[in-house]
Amino acid sequence: MAYTTPRTWVASETVTAAQMNTHVRDNISYLKTQTDYALTKNLWIGNWTPRETAGAGAPAVLTAGSNYFSYIPFDKDTIEYAYANVPMPVNYDGGTITAKFYWSHPATTTNFGVRWSIAASSMTDDEALNTALGTAVAVNDTGGTAGNLYVSAATGAVTVSGSPDDFHLIHFDISRVANHANDTLAVDAYLHGVLITYGVVG
Repeated sequence: MAYTTPRTWVASETVTAAQMNTHVRDNISYLKTQTDYALTKNLWIGNWTPRETAGAGAPAVLTAGSNYFSYIPFDKDTIEYAYANVPMPVNYDGGTITAKFYWSHPATTTNFGVRWSIAASSMTDDEALNTALGTAVAVNDTGGTAGNLYVSAATGAVTVSGSPDDFHLIHFDISRVANHANDTLAVDAYLHGVLITYGVVG
């Protein structure tokens, strides 16, 4: 779909349905697909819970001068998981999401790569809690200095399984893919939170 330069109407001119579709509806749909104009919002999730099975380490607090940062540690050798259950905002359009991972790490001399992964499922009133997760999507990032914050690039599009919509509860499942070739960090990775970006109703 291409963008159409909106025309200027004159006083008392009748606007047709076809004109409204071309100059308003279609242009909004086009702009939603463009990076510079995409209609998106962000959702911060900072309090992740380790899974009961193969879970990440217990939540802890990192002190940096007078600043304090909650985190959960992910092991360097074993794939570990954490989850969060969050109802989506009223303006969520029910589409795909992306995620950026905010993390840090303790001191180590070499090998700073970390691979993060996220999957999600949706449920609402009177729907099964055991809805299968959608396909996990991963992103690589690189640390380097102990005590610094690192922010990954956004993942590719993550499809939320079920019938996602505003106010539906989304079960987010994340992991550090420690056995992947791109995950080389030789110490725990400290996850501080995840920034979810979602499309909004246009």
